[in-house]
Amino acid sequence: MVKKILEAMDKVVGFLIVLLLAAIWIGLFYQVVMRYVFNRPPVWTEEFSMSLMIWVTFLGMGYGVRHRMHIRMNSVIKLFSRNMQKIIAVVLNMVILGVVVRVIPFSWTYFMERSTVISTTLGVSLGVVYLCVPVGYIYLIINLIWDSVRILGGDIPQ
Repeated sequence: MVKKILEAMDKVVGFLIVLLLAAIWIGLFYQVVMRYVFNRPPVWTEEFSMSLMIWVTFLGMGYGVRHRMHIRMNSVIKLFSRNMQKIIAVVLNMVILGVVVRVIPFSWTYFMERSTVISTTLGVSLGVVYLCVPVGYIYLIINLIWDSVRILGGDIPQ
Protein backbone atom coordinates (compact mmCIF):
# COMPACT_ATOMS: atom_id res chain seq x y z
CA MET A 1 0.00 0.00 0.00
CA VAL A 2 2.77 2.45 0.95
CA LYS A 3 4.69 1.52 -2.18
CA LYS A 4 1.65 2.27 -4.38
CA ILE A 5 1.13 5.66 -2.71
CA LEU A 6 4.82 6.52 -3.18
CA GLU A 7 4.70 5.41 -6.82
CA ALA A 8 1.61 7.57 -7.43
CA MET A 9 3.27 10.53 -5.71
CA ASP A 10 6.38 9.94 -7.80
CA LYS A 11 4.37 9.98 -11.04
CA VAL A 12 2.65 13.23 -10.02
CA VAL A 13 5.96 14.89 -9.09
CA GLY A 14 7.64 13.62 -12.26
CA PHE A 15 4.78 14.99 -14.37
CA LEU A 16 4.90 18.29 -12.47
CA ILE A 17 8.65 18.62 -13.08
CA VAL A 18 8.16 18.02 -16.81
CA LEU A 19 5.28 20.49 -16.87
CA LEU A 20 7.33 23.15 -15.07
CA LEU A 21 10.29 22.63 -17.41
CA ALA A 22 7.96 22.98 -20.40
CA ALA A 23 6.54 26.20 -18.94
CA ILE A 24 10.08 27.54 -18.44
CA TRP A 25 10.92 26.72 -22.06
CA ILE A 26 7.74 28.37 -23.36
CA GLY A 27 8.34 31.48 -21.25
CA LEU A 28 11.94 31.83 -22.41
CA PHE A 29 10.96 31.18 -26.04
CA TYR A 30 8.30 33.88 -25.75
CA GLN A 31 10.87 36.27 -24.30
CA VAL A 32 13.33 35.63 -27.15
CA VAL A 33 10.66 36.12 -29.82
CA MET A 34 9.36 39.30 -28.21
CA ARG A 35 12.86 40.69 -27.73
CA TYR A 36 14.41 39.92 -31.11
CA VAL A 37 11.40 39.88 -33.44
CA PHE A 38 9.16 42.58 -31.96
CA ASN A 39 11.79 44.51 -29.95
CA ARG A 40 9.42 44.53 -26.94
CA PRO A 41 10.84 42.19 -24.30
CA PRO A 42 8.39 41.30 -21.51
CA VAL A 43 9.55 42.08 -18.00
CA TRP A 44 7.88 39.13 -16.29
CA THR A 45 9.49 36.17 -18.09
CA GLU A 46 12.77 36.19 -16.19
CA GLU A 47 11.12 36.09 -12.76
CA PHE A 48 8.60 33.54 -14.04
CA SER A 49 11.35 31.22 -15.28
CA MET A 50 13.48 31.61 -12.14
CA SER A 51 10.49 30.90 -9.89
CA LEU A 52 9.65 27.73 -11.77
CA MET A 53 13.29 26.63 -11.80
CA ILE A 54 13.37 26.92 -8.00
CA TRP A 55 10.36 24.58 -7.85
CA VAL A 56 12.05 22.15 -10.26
CA THR A 57 15.18 22.17 -8.12
CA PHE A 58 13.45 21.45 -4.82
CA LEU A 59 11.12 18.81 -6.26
CA GLY A 60 14.06 17.33 -8.16
CA MET A 61 15.97 16.62 -4.95
CA GLY A 62 13.42 14.09 -3.77
CA TYR A 63 12.85 12.77 -7.28
CA GLY A 64 16.58 12.20 -7.65
CA VAL A 65 16.71 10.26 -4.38
CA ARG A 66 13.69 8.18 -5.41
CA HIS A 67 15.37 7.18 -8.67
CA ARG A 68 18.90 7.14 -7.24
CA MET A 69 20.08 9.71 -9.73
CA HIS A 70 22.33 11.64 -7.35
CA ILE A 71 26.08 11.27 -7.47
CA ARG A 72 27.51 8.61 -5.16
CA MET A 73 31.08 7.63 -4.46
CA ASN A 74 30.52 4.10 -5.79
CA SER A 75 34.19 3.35 -6.40
CA VAL A 76 34.92 3.83 -2.69
CA ILE A 77 31.74 2.19 -1.39
CA LYS A 78 32.24 -0.93 -3.52
CA LEU A 79 35.50 -1.63 -1.69
CA PHE A 80 33.41 -2.70 1.32
CA SER A 81 31.39 -5.84 1.90
CA ARG A 82 27.73 -5.91 0.90
CA ASN A 83 26.55 -5.49 4.51
CA MET A 84 28.91 -2.56 5.02
CA GLN A 85 27.62 -0.98 1.77
CA LYS A 86 24.10 -1.15 3.21
CA ILE A 87 25.23 0.49 6.43
CA ILE A 88 27.12 3.26 4.60
CA ALA A 89 24.16 3.99 2.30
CA VAL A 90 21.67 4.15 5.18
CA VAL A 91 24.00 6.30 7.31
CA LEU A 92 24.45 8.74 4.40
CA ASN A 93 20.66 8.92 3.98
CA MET A 94 20.24 9.54 7.71
CA VAL A 95 22.86 12.31 7.70
CA ILE A 96 21.03 14.05 4.85
CA LEU A 97 17.73 13.43 6.64
CA GLY A 98 19.11 15.01 9.82
CA VAL A 99 20.22 18.13 7.98
CA VAL A 100 16.89 18.47 6.17
CA VAL A 101 14.85 17.96 9.33
CA ARG A 102 16.95 20.64 11.01
CA VAL A 103 16.39 23.09 8.13
CA ILE A 104 12.62 22.58 7.62
CA PRO A 105 11.49 24.91 10.44
CA PHE A 106 13.65 27.70 8.98
CA SER A 107 12.26 27.07 5.50
CA TRP A 108 8.72 27.30 6.86
CA THR A 109 9.51 30.57 8.67
CA TYR A 110 11.07 31.97 5.51
CA PHE A 111 8.01 30.92 3.50
CA MET A 112 5.67 32.60 6.01
CA GLU A 113 7.71 35.82 5.97
CA ARG A 114 7.76 35.95 2.16
CA SER A 115 4.04 35.18 1.84
CA THR A 116 3.19 38.79 2.60
CA VAL A 117 5.49 40.15 -0.11
CA ILE A 118 4.09 40.58 -3.62
CA SER A 119 6.29 39.89 -6.63
CA THR A 120 7.06 43.05 -8.58
CA THR A 121 6.66 41.64 -12.08
CA LEU A 122 4.31 38.68 -11.64
CA GLY A 123 2.01 40.31 -9.08
CA VAL A 124 1.67 37.15 -6.96
CA SER A 125 2.71 36.41 -3.40
CA LEU A 126 6.32 35.28 -3.10
CA GLY A 127 4.90 32.59 -0.85
CA VAL A 128 3.95 30.75 -4.05
CA VAL A 129 7.65 30.61 -4.92
CA TYR A 130 9.05 29.89 -1.47
CA LEU A 131 6.51 27.19 -0.62
CA CYS A 132 8.67 24.93 -2.77
CA VAL A 133 11.30 24.78 -0.02
CA PRO A 134 9.26 23.04 2.71
CA VAL A 135 7.33 21.01 0.11
CA GLY A 136 10.56 19.89 -1.55
CA TYR A 137 12.15 19.02 1.79
CA ILE A 138 9.13 16.97 2.88
CA TYR A 139 9.20 15.10 -0.43
CA LEU A 140 12.95 14.56 0.07
CA ILE A 141 12.42 13.22 3.60
CA ILE A 142 9.80 10.74 2.38
CA ASN A 143 12.15 9.48 -0.32
CA LEU A 144 15.18 9.30 1.97
CA ILE A 145 13.23 7.13 4.39
CA TRP A 146 11.87 4.96 1.56
CA ASP A 147 15.34 4.60 0.04
CA SER A 148 16.71 3.51 3.42
CA VAL A 149 13.92 0.90 3.73
CA ARG A 150 14.78 -0.36 0.23
CA ILE A 151 18.47 -0.56 1.13
CA LEU A 152 17.80 -2.46 4.36
CA GLY A 153 15.62 -4.82 2.29
CA GLY A 154 18.63 -5.66 0.14
CA ASP A 155 18.29 -3.18 -2.73
CA ILE A 156 21.73 -1.58 -2.55
CA PRO A 157 22.40 1.39 -4.87
CA GLN A 158 24.72 0.48 -7.74
